[in-house]
Amino acid sequence: MNRFIGAVLLFWMGAANVGANDWVLDSGSLRFSGTQQEEPFTGEFKRFAPVIRFDPAHPESTSIDVTIDLASADSAQEERDSALQAPEWFDVAQFPKASFVAKAATAQPNGSFESKARLSLRGVTQELAFPFTWSREGDRARLRAQVTLDRLSFGLGTGEWADADWVGHSVVVDVDVWLKPAPPESAAR
Repeated sequence: MNRFIGAVLLFWMGAANVGANDWVLDSGSLRFSGTQQEEPFTGEFKRFAPVIRFDPAHPESTSIDVTIDLASADSAQEERDSALQAPEWFDVAQFPKASFVAKAATAQPNGSFESKARLSLRGVTQELAFPFTWSREGDRARLRAQVTLDRLSFGLGTGEWADADWVGHSVVVDVDVWLKPAPPESAAR
């Protein structure tokens, strides 16, 4: 009888830890920066939803899945924000969302991690390296990353906007998010 109770307790304790490394957004930012007519500008996506499975002791089991609402782009300049919604840029009528997926991170010598990722934007999917840092503070975790993208490889800024004299080709994306444990029904797969 004692073995049965012990087995039930072990099973129950193990089940309680399932998903213990699954995270969702608590707060944070997804920012972008570039140049327009050689003047720097910054913006951010106000609506994005990351679902992350990460355990620094087992980075090979990493799974990061982020959906980005492209209509939420805000660069604090109304004319630019309106242009970003147009067919020459994000074309939000046809492509309202972007998708970022990363799997199987590896630990780096400097204490950071790196994963191979895929960014799907405007009907184009590109592979990229995704270096990031991870820290814990109580029940929350913080993920920080920075990647540089070539906007033309996603077809962003067609026609006259393809010229780097108008808008620089490089866009820096900064991620700084605080995460909280995911409820069981939202856990990453």
